[in-house]
Amino acid sequence: MSANNYRPEIDGLRAVAVVAVILFHAELGCPGGFVGVDVFFVISGFLITGIIQRGIETDSFSLLEFWERRISRIFPALFVMVAATLAAGYWFLLPSELKDLGESSLAQSLLLANVYFWKDTGYFGGSAQHKPLLHTWSLALEEQFYILLPLALCFVRRISRKKLFALLSVVALLSFAAGVYGTMYYPRATFYLLPTRAWELLIGCLLAIFPWRLSASEIRDRLIAFMGMLAIALPIFVYDPKTPFPGLAAVPPVVGTAAVIFSAASTPNMWICKVLAWRPVVFVGLISYSLYLWHWPLFVYMRLHFGVLSWAQTVFACLLAFLLAVLSWKFIERPFRNRIFLQRRRRLFGTAFALSGVAILASVFLIQTDGMSGRLSESFSDIAQDVKWKGSDIKLKAKNSDADLVIFGDSHAMALSHTINRIAKQRGASVDGIFYHGVLALPNVSRVGREIGAIDVLSRINEKNPTHVALIFRWSLYTVGSSDLDDKAAKVKLVDEEASGNADGANAEIIQAGIQRLVDLCAARCITLWIMKEVPETGEHSPARQWCLYMCDRIAKPSNRRRSHVFYQERTAEIEKVFRSIAPGAVRFLDPAPMLFDDEQMTINYDGQRALYRDNDHLTRWGARRLEPLIEEIFGEISAETNSSGH
Repeated sequence: MSANNYRPEIDGLRAVAVVAVILFHAELGCPGGFVGVDVFFVISGFLITGIIQRGIETDSFSLLEFWERRISRIFPALFVMVAATLAAGYWFLLPSELKDLGESSLAQSLLLANVYFWKDTGYFGGSAQHKPLLHTWSLALEEQFYILLPLALCFVRRISRKKLFALLSVVALLSFAAGVYGTMYYPRATFYLLPTRAWELLIGCLLAIFPWRLSASEIRDRLIAFMGMLAIALPIFVYDPKTPFPGLAAVPPVVGTAAVIFSAASTPNMWICKVLAWRPVVFVGLISYSLYLWHWPLFVYMRLHFGVLSWAQTVFACLLAFLLAVLSWKFIERPFRNRIFLQRRRRLFGTAFALSGVAILASVFLIQTDGMSGRLSESFSDIAQDVKWKGSDIKLKAKNSDADLVIFGDSHAMALSHTINRIAKQRGASVDGIFYHGVLALPNVSRVGREIGAIDVLSRINEKNPTHVALIFRWSLYTVGSSDLDDKAAKVKLVDEEASGNADGANAEIIQAGIQRLVDLCAARCITLWIMKEVPETGEHSPARQWCLYMCDRIAKPSNRRRSHVFYQERTAEIEKVFRSIAPGAVRFLDPAPMLFDDEQMTINYDGQRALYRDNDHLTRWGARRLEPLIEEIFGEISAETNSSGH
């Protein structure tokens, strides 16, 4: 397998990849278009390995020359895009978001964007839609690969191609196995990080060093190419963000890309190659890097400004991205790649380091100034805080060994923590709380993959000896999964540790058993058990942000997508069955829904002063005020008991 000569069909594959990604991001009929990135990975592995291996075998390979070419190819257009994105962020982003942009820009400058986004956000939906540099995760992953691969190949330069092929095959299999396992239990890390993605690039590497010669067979090559294109195309149209990915689902596009490259090498005149080598297709492939760079921040900023884009606005965004890509390719990519500018190596490296330093300083400035928060007047500070406040800074911790109330909850409880803390202080009550994001705290119930959240409910109750226990959770997350695309909407997997053999069953059954254990415990110890039903989910991704932009005169009208009470009933149907199975009087239920629907039975995003929701399911501090009567009900009973006991 050779990568010596220019092969236009590879640029054609690049065109397929970038168009798939753009149509996916534009939501124009390619729900699995994200696999285009995997196509890029295979192509990169193939081309880069071919360059390195040919140099090694002819004793002409130079690490400095290799990285020099990579810098000339990648850095100029990337730096201009990042600079433009930071500049646009001054206008489009709120202080907290501009600070986040500075952090992601800093990570990108340090070649760690994929690590940053692994820690920060999932790739699909949710908050990811407001991250202008999210797409740089794949560039960072490739850059890490570009550093490690030449070093590794130089280290084993004396071994034969067959031994090298075997060695890389083992590494690829280990990476693939880690990816399959990680997709089930650690999907976000598996999606972003090199160890679980390396096999995709290594497939291209193996293709480039393929050590055996195969006899020519046009029929075989045509069949392989057709099956390869089918393996690429089907995921683009069949997959969606809920598809567990990468894992096994990444095999078809990865192997399909390798199949097309493999077969086209010996039969370049077949019709698939002719289509991929068609000049308009090749041109899109030639500008694919710039097109990939520019389309995403453009989409993000247009959506931040206009809200949900109309079909016409989406098409305009795609055309504008194409125009920017052509300009970037012609006036930035080509001149630097052809070394019209910075012909000397020392100047090239010096300029790259200097510009990286500028990007780092600009990023640090945005971080240190909290996203240039001085741009907003003090009167907007509370409104701006609604956008990012998650409640994690409120620590409900009883000072004494005993507590009047122990609360177990997830991020929905965190959203109420400010209100709970304030009312507890007013009432003079002692409260202890344990909150974990996305973790359900019930006796002997655990969430797979969230060991950090494994809470021993019984020991906590024994330690604090409360008279009241309250559960505040996003219940539907654990029964039917997420209603949006954040964190890939993977259905939460629960395990009943008390069941025989630690068997796991339907989540609703596991929750029912866990609640019943808690009911029995509370009844035995004369503890009043409270369960707050679920806060309704609204249709707007970030009402708090929309309201802040509106109050800052950045948009004419806040977007106000809502959801109906019927939707709420459908989402909570399973957990309501669980609640109805509990013996009457064993639990005191609190229902927030009536306080968060209007007369038309639609969720309320704004009340004329502030936003009620931070995102589509968490309340702001202002929204939590609506639930004060429910919180007061708990503390009112605690106060009554305290007074009746004579204290």
